[in-house]
Amino acid sequence: GGGAGRSSQPVEPTPATRHPPKPLLRTGGLANDFRSRDRISLSYDRVTGIRICNASPDDAAGMAAVEAQAWPPALAATAEQIADRIEVFREGQWVAEADGAIVGVVFAQRISPAALDEPGLTYDALTDGGTFRATHTPHGGIYQIVGVGVSAAARGRRVGRRLVDRQIAYGRALPGVTRIVGFTRPAAYHLHADAPIEDYVTLRDDSGRQVDPVLAFHLGFGARFVSIQAEYRPEDAEAGGYGVLIEYP
Repeated sequence: GGGAGRSSQPVEPTPATRHPPKPLLRTGGLANDFRSRDRISLSYDRVTGIRICNASPDDAAGMAAVEAQAWPPALAATAEQIADRIEVFREGQWVAEADGAIVGVVFAQRISPAALDEPGLTYDALTDGGTFRATHTPHGGIYQIVGVGVSAAARGRRVGRRLVDRQIAYGRALPGVTRIVGFTRPAAYHLHADAPIEDYVTLRDDSGRQVDPVLAFHLGFGARFVSIQAEYRPEDAEAGGYGVLIEYP
């Protein structure tokens, strides 16, 4: 799903203090960068001070703190779920850090094409309750971006955009991956619930911008709408439980 800010701004918890950044390691290709157990930094922006890194097991608590700021309580990934994701498929879990603290997170797994053909798709079924343990397929042909979140302090610095771009670039570089997809959430649907969901996902304001901020984030940067899944996350009251399947070119 797409990372969405919460409807009301929470009090920001103190960011987890992180170990000093390790030197940037350079190898011939992304797929080989994970043979080392050390965390890998692949991108650093000197202007913003944001560094994009592959997540390490020690990052789970700091990543969960960002999730708690970026998502409604019922939807935020826990430190335990994040630790499982890192153990199962570390290569697909990324963080953005600034001044030694995690300020953004993004998650992904590989799944088989058949996984999207299952009737009545739900987030829990497609992610094994948010852990990826039974759903990640090492050689799956679909690279699924599962969620992106940015801390309150780092919003407006294009952190989420850079994290999604990193996932897309990594997914495209993986042998056997033919599609990059994600289920995002129509986060503001509760403000327009009188409209059919099919109409809402295409609703635009007077300037031509997508009304829903989360859909706008993804579709405005090249993703295309694929389908709507009812009861994808029933606990997501703001989105009416709907998930929106999108695909990146």
